Amino acid sequence: MDLFVEIIAYRLKSGSGSDFHRTMLNESLPLHRSAGIRVLESRQSADDPDGYCLVRAFESLARLRKDQDEFYASAAWREGPRQRIIDCIETTVSVVLEMTEFQVSAWGEYKRS
Repeated sequence: MDLFVEIIAYRLKSGSGSDFHRTMLNESLPLHRSAGIRVLESRQSADDPDGYCLVRAFESLARLRKDQDEFYASAAWREGPRQRIIDCIETTVSVVLEMTEFQVSAWGEYKRS
């Protein structure tokens, strides 16, 4: 089965990388997981603390849109980390790739090594 992998690259405001990462790890990612969104990666850039990447996998493009709409409309997001996340972001670029489950699983295996 193919999955749709969304890769989001963030350019964060100068000096906000550590706060953004902490908010992602402690608040945003638990909300993603409780909403059933599969997060493959969430981390700061290796060469720039104000660069960040979030990678998520979805069963279909329709599911990607549905899950995102529900997640971003939820009270848990809006009343939780939303504003702290948004306040750190300068720009965002997102791409969606179609990948096999094997490719996604291999990514996960690579990440753990």
